[in-house]
Amino acid sequence: MNSHQTDVAAVILTTGSRPDDLAASVRSIAEGIGCQTLIVWNSAAESPDKFNPQSNVTVVSPGSNLGIPGGRSFGAEQLTNEVLVFLDDDAKLLTTGVGASLTQHFDENPNCAVLGFRITDETGTQSRRHNPRVGRRGADRPGPAGTFLGGACAVRRSAFNAVGGYDKSFFYSMEEQDLSWRLWDAGWEVHYKPEIVVSHPRTDPTRHENALIRTWQNRVTAARRSLPLPIRVVHLVLHGTRSIRMGLSARHLVHVLLQHPRPSDSKPMSWRTVAKLTRIGRPPVV
Repeated sequence: MNSHQTDVAAVILTTGSRPDDLAASVRSIAEGIGCQTLIVWNSAAESPDKFNPQSNVTVVSPGSNLGIPGGRSFGAEQLTNEVLVFLDDDAKLLTTGVGASLTQHFDENPNCAVLGFRITDETGTQSRRHNPRVGRRGADRPGPAGTFLGGACAVRRSAFNAVGGYDKSFFYSMEEQDLSWRLWDAGWEVHYKPEIVVSHPRTDPTRHENALIRTWQNRVTAARRSLPLPIRVVHLVLHGTRSIRMGLSARHLVHVLLQHPRPSDSKPMSWRTVAKLTRIGRPPVV
């Protein structure tokens, strides 16, 4: 990959429900990177043409809502750039000069597949769920990480394609963790760069319909796909207990374990990968 900024493009996923926020997101890409921006109109509704006249901005639509991983994958398929920046439509890139920073990072770290950004809310605070480190500490520490936030990151296309990209069936929730485990096991790395800051309104993860059951379904799929049996059991026991405390019924939890389809591409990660994830502070039981 050469180090020219033209190797970078941005993908913004939207359903069209936040037009003012979307416009601000597009402006932040123009000011922070200055690269081509692709808006994925992830909805059955027709997209407006007000963004198309803008330089370097294109709107594409799959014709229906493909979900978050499906929509982002659709956007990636429309571009040929090696580095793709993904941003939510209600997120704004606050850091400038990001294009040069990204290409330099990926050039200097050839094993890096994903570079996660720091997400802060309206008050400049980073919520615990937006910290790729375990717990509340480490949000200021750059370097290898066990996961990332899909709405504020940069992805190396060749690595993304090499492991099959996102599981589009997830629709939303757990797609980043699932992808991270597969990347690490394939010899790639996920990094975190808190110097690149994105502003995103503080939200409740349960705002999505059926959030708890869908998250549990996707977690079970990801665990069955990538975790060795002893790690998988511990992971699902810990998170199953947490899900019940959050409001998921034990009946739904057990039903998913017994009836949810098993992934056809299961490939438990090596114990070497387990050790690597543990060394960087995110063992896969978390």
